[in-house]
Amino acid sequence: MAYLMWPVSFSEIAMHREADVQELHNLCHAYAGKAEIDFSRLASLDFYQRLACACANRWGLVIELLIDAFLIVIDAEESEATSGHFCKAFTQRTGLRPGYSPFAIDEYDRLFEAQNIFEIWEKKRNVMRT
Repeated sequence: MAYLMWPVSFSEIAMHREADVQELHNLCHAYAGKAEIDFSRLASLDFYQRLACACANRWGLVIELLIDAFLIVIDAEESEATSGHFCKAFTQRTGLRPGYSPFAIDEYDRLFEAQNIFEIWEKKRNVMRT
């Protein structure tokens, strides 16, 4: 079985690369479409920058947060994703206080450093495993 698996590395999300912005756009719409959720109001460069920040510029964390946020939308029996859904998913996942996220704060880029956010995600993930 080990011969069938190999590690895959992805580069970090770089918002100055048009291809990365487009890929974020595609991921958000693909997951929203699969969940039958309207994502159109969030589809903006500002939102994608906040999403990348909240996920420490890591593609895998983006996917995890998309799933969490869309589950919150579905559980609330709503049909449209809002930044509030992403804020709630982020704070639940990281253990930070409600409302303290890149989705809810104006100067998020000064308050949320990628390495610190990644460490919070990892710490919370390790707690969930035990």
